[in-house]
Amino acid sequence: MEIDSVKCDFDQYPYKVNTYARQLIVRESSLTVRSLVTSCRLLNATRSDNNPHGFIIEAFTITENKDLQTIKDSLMERKRNYIGKVQDWADDRLRRMCGRITPGKRLAVILVMFFLFGGLSIYITVSSIYNIGKRDGQRLQIEHIKQLPLQGNDTTKSINPLNRPEYGRSTEE
Repeated sequence: MEIDSVKCDFDQYPYKVNTYARQLIVRESSLTVRSLVTSCRLLNATRSDNNPHGFIIEAFTITENKDLQTIKDSLMERKRNYIGKVQDWADDRLRRMCGRITPGKRLAVILVMFFLFGGLSIYITVSSIYNIGKRDGQRLQIEHIKQLPLQGNDTTKSINPLNRPEYGRSTEE
């Protein structure tokens, strides 16, 4: 979401606000750019930590939400086509190779592969069962997230207007 501009009319209460923005929708095969225009009214409210600006949004409406441009990703399409061609080539090659083998040899290949993969499956299962409990005495160490140290203690860089001394409070006391 890219906000182009925000138009506020503070001359008449409730305050009217229009927002103009562009929305970027990224998909696997395309990028869509949309125009987004919204409007609402702002009402005065008590400032708090959860509402530092002291406004309530009322009658929020989306007045425009239309596609401006769609960009197709030809690279993804080419990759898909290439993968499909490789799959077709491998399938065709394997069928031709298997078609040349006699039925007796084909059965022998299938049985060898069956016993090879079956033996590998049994080995993995037995070794997993054998290793259960080997690390029974070790416990997973869990650390809590620590607060990062903030650079400086300058309240003039705060986005919260209550932390800024120039917002209606006297700096001389």
